Amino acid sequence: MAEIPLKNKIIAWLKGYDYWFQYAGNKLLEGEDVNDALVDTTYQLFKEDYGLKSIEAERENIAFNKIDIAHFHFN
Repeated sequence: MAEIPLKNKIIAWLKGYDYWFQYAGNKLLEGEDVNDALVDTTYQLFKEDYGLKSIEAERENIAFNKIDIAHFHFN
């Protein structure tokens, strides 16, 4: 039986956390650099999640890109 790819395991783990954490984790999994924009957005989402500021815009669902194990070749 094929082993589940690490990326898919991380995605499953991220889904158990708050939106701000899922947002940042997904960006990093997709290769985005840690920069001021990512940090600022993540911090704003953190404050919204914990009621430190009101939610300013409708949040989109986070589209995690799992590895399709049907097309994943194991050696």
